[in-house]
Amino acid sequence: MKSRMRPTRKYTIKDALDIAERHIKRMEGFELPALQARLLLSSITNLRTDQINLHEDRRITNDELEKINQFLSLKHPVPVPFYLGYTEVAGLKVAVSYDTLLPGTETPIMVKTIIDQIKGMYSPVFVDIGTGCGVIAIAVAANIPGVQVYATDLSPNALLIAEKNLELHNLQDRVSLVAGNWLEPLFKMSLQSKVDVLAANPPYICSQDIESLPAGFANFAPRIAIDGGEDGCDGYRAILATSQLFLKKGTGLLILQTDNNRASVVADLLDTTGYYDNISFILGSDNSPRIVVAKMK
Repeated sequence: MKSRMRPTRKYTIKDALDIAERHIKRMEGFELPALQARLLLSSITNLRTDQINLHEDRRITNDELEKINQFLSLKHPVPVPFYLGYTEVAGLKVAVSYDTLLPGTETPIMVKTIIDQIKGMYSPVFVDIGTGCGVIAIAVAANIPGVQVYATDLSPNALLIAEKNLELHNLQDRVSLVAGNWLEPLFKMSLQSKVDVLAANPPYICSQDIESLPAGFANFAPRIAIDGGEDGCDGYRAILATSQLFLKKGTGLLILQTDNNRASVVADLLDTTGYYDNISFILGSDNSPRIVVAKMK
């Protein structure tokens, strides 16, 4: 393979980072190649990801070179987080599996948006719909003392990974995992009119477009996590059907992630319900609107 590192040459950590990142970029649909390269080198060199850049001039050992080549030589390439079984988001290590959608480029922005909105609230209640590996629920609980978090998902296997991550960060008493479809589990938890912030990143890819997605993304994304129906908005409609029952009137916030072509459509759906005002947009990594925030009337 062209990106394989030669045993006869001396490489630095910086060399290995560059080679790994270029290799990952060639896999169309693999997000966050720079982070993936740092994760790979971190696991192999036993340096934290935030230490990698401080040791760029250190020579790669023969043992480390062999381990890097094992990844570079995979017959069927996989994203580094799946190769390692974990990723990092907002400074937190989280386990991942093929049953969950990998945290993506916009996930840290979504996390920051939610935390910024919740900060300063008294004993806030936060709900994460479709939690997947649990990264958003965990980030909120880890960063906001006193918040009570509820996280739902339809997939039992996804909830197993989320539970593993709660244990990893010792947050079992701060985050409640509930199985069920969309907001249905919230009825069981008697959360009517008690939620300060409700957030979700529902599937938003049109069903007919899934087959044309880059293989590097589509091959590793559970269909249930990306298929948004004929127009990509089924998930938003499902959430908006009952979200007003759980958010606090006058103060409750709904935060929805979407793609760069659908933010205005989601805003229109919110407006049509008649339950929300103060609708605003948060820009994503590509400087286009990717997150929609709305307040209950």
